Amino acid sequence: MAVFYRKKGEELEMNGFSRSHVENIKASLNKEALIVSLGAKLRITKLKKVRDWFLNNDIIDFGDPAENFFHSLGLPDGFTDSKEVQENIVKYFASFDVAIQDFEVEELQPEDEKDTSKGYTIDALHKKVGSQEMASIPLKQEFSGILKMFALYPSLKDVLDNGGTLFVDELNSGCIRCLSGISY
Repeated sequence: MAVFYRKKGEELEMNGFSRSHVENIKASLNKEALIVSLGAKLRITKLKKVRDWFLNNDIIDFGDPAENFFHSLGLPDGFTDSKEVQENIVKYFASFDVAIQDFEVEELQPEDEKDTSKGYTIDALHKKVGSQEMASIPLKQEFSGILKMFALYPSLKDVLDNGGTLFVDELNSGCIRCLSGISY
């Protein structure tokens, strides 16, 4: 059931709203306004709930280079300090790529004593095919799919732990490849 229907050149239809709410929205609405946002500002409960649902969910757009850059900089909370967090990420990767068995994380020492920022080298440990041996691959040199799934982990974990919806756009975009030169 549609809450409202809006099409250029046609009358706005709003089902299930009081006459005063419909009149307030029609009086305040212009062609650039979003009905849901306007309704929430006018304290119309149904529209506020719709707006809040969108605000309480996450959207990741891999087609946006700026967003890719932002997601590539972050590491999951506790990743560099907690073996348990690293193991959880290995389990996450195992659901789509069984090659990654572990991670090696090494803190880089700053070149300047005044520099208090921390840097890390992160290698993914892959099990070699037909062997028990491991190969170490710098995370920043992994395939774009692995980098995307690594970047998605914090958002996916949050949704799974706390509920909500995660929308991911342009997952097949090759844009994250431009991030392979970034060090953590």
